[in-house]
Amino acid sequence: LIRSLDDARARSMALVALGNDWIEKFNDPGRAMDTYEEAVTEWKENTRAVERIAKVAAELRDWRRVGRAYYTLSVLTDDPKEKAEHLIHSSDVARKELWEAEKALAGYRKALEFDPTRLDAFKAVTSILVDARDWENLEQAYLQVIADNQDADDTDPRLLAVLWEKLGDLYSVHLERTGDAVFAYEQALEHVPDRFDIRERMVDICEEDEEHFATASEQLRQLMAAEPREAQWIDRLGRVYLRKKKIDEAYCLFRALRAQGLDLDQKAAGFLARFDSKIARPIKGQINPSMMHRYIYADGLSKPLNECFALLNGALDEWAGESRRKFGLRRRDRVDISEPLAFVNSYKNVGMSLGYMDLPDLWLKSDYSGLVNGALVPPGFIVGPEKLSSGREKHIAFVVAKQLFLFMPSFYLATIRPLSDLQGFFIRALALVRPDMPIADNFSKDSAFKAMKKKIRGDEREALRQLVEKLAGDNDEVVLGPWVEAIEDTANRMGLLFCDDLSVARDCLNEEPQSMSQRSVDKRMRALIDYSVSEKYLALRPQLGIEVA
Repeated sequence: LIRSLDDARARSMALVALGNDWIEKFNDPGRAMDTYEEAVTEWKENTRAVERIAKVAAELRDWRRVGRAYYTLSVLTDDPKEKAEHLIHSSDVARKELWEAEKALAGYRKALEFDPTRLDAFKAVTSILVDARDWENLEQAYLQVIADNQDADDTDPRLLAVLWEKLGDLYSVHLERTGDAVFAYEQALEHVPDRFDIRERMVDICEEDEEHFATASEQLRQLMAAEPREAQWIDRLGRVYLRKKKIDEAYCLFRALRAQGLDLDQKAAGFLARFDSKIARPIKGQINPSMMHRYIYADGLSKPLNECFALLNGALDEWAGESRRKFGLRRRDRVDISEPLAFVNSYKNVGMSLGYMDLPDLWLKSDYSGLVNGALVPPGFIVGPEKLSSGREKHIAFVVAKQLFLFMPSFYLATIRPLSDLQGFFIRALALVRPDMPIADNFSKDSAFKAMKKKIRGDEREALRQLVEKLAGDNDEVVLGPWVEAIEDTANRMGLLFCDDLSVARDCLNEEPQSMSQRSVDKRMRALIDYSVSEKYLALRPQLGIEVA
């Protein structure tokens, strides 16, 4: 019957059916194999015959025939993914059954040309090359598969990240090319920026290499941002700074570790001891508004809120103030700032650095301790005799700098009034600029509202309206808690800049009767310690002339 068929394709398909009968009816796989091969001879594109050869040859463990069959299937199909699939099967046979690694390697590489996403083929390539310790060809394999995947339209970024990561490991471990490893890891991080284990690997290979200190520093900064309570990143960055001979930066980082109560090794402790001093370094020049915004202000210190409360302070300072008589203060209690006292000298020097043209009055009250904004009319500070006559220069510097910062118009009300009052002031500001609000009627007899209405007029009222609209939007209030915390943190930063001592800063916070934000001393110190190792703080110190070296 088969010989009587004129069409070669028909004869070929009939031979496949006959081959199936040899297996199913007569249990003769050898005769079936011959018949399938005869079918391929009749019609070379008979994929069904080739597939049967591959299957039956595998059952017979005739691996040479299996490998050839899958390779033939890869030639017969036009679909790239199918070509890759067949080539991978053929290469698997060559590698695992025939022990022909070079032949398998060529097949896997060819498969990757047709389908670069086949990680199983790539893993086989890398395994063969690793076994052969052929690192140069392994590098080329990585570069090729990366290039093929980058050119594809639907590449999975996670796949590219893995490929770049493995290439980085190759450069780092086997080829010992640190610069290339750093580049590869950076490419991986572009796709998976939250892979902090890759960042740590970069630090491991860069922190001892002078050429790559900058990379080590950058990655340690990223790790510190991700895990701000992890002391090892601060310690390692401090040691990188020492190797870079950045003495002041290293000093600040090791000082922060000590302030957290961590034990330092002998080298770090000795390094700190070289620069510790009981004398506060005077700040050179003036801390201008640009410096404050760029280097000192804490996150959350909203510029619109600052401007809004500066306007409100101008209207409410007298309303919120108290007369000196209420505190029992008389003219003789006014502190003469021409006296050669450590406190007075610090007061004048800090005031000059913060740009005060006229310093607030100082009033001595025997039953007070420390330095507080007395909310006086006219505004001024009340100081206790212990603080006024104290010789603890750094403690004085911290308290004076903090209080003079808080005395500024934007922060004055937040210093002397609780959060609930601040919320109330903002509601009144809303009523002032939105007189059609129902709540506005509630303030018709309110003394604070009357003071605001009287003093905030013309351009100032329009400026207040724009600020309130920006802050409140369609709401009737704004959350002020984070802003108050940011004010307090910024004031503590200012104190640190002038005293330059974290232990003194902790002493001063412990001595405060209460905090503006009601946070514990530990939480406020934690925020200050984090600032003391920040890039902003380290960059500001040389500008103010307070670096240790």
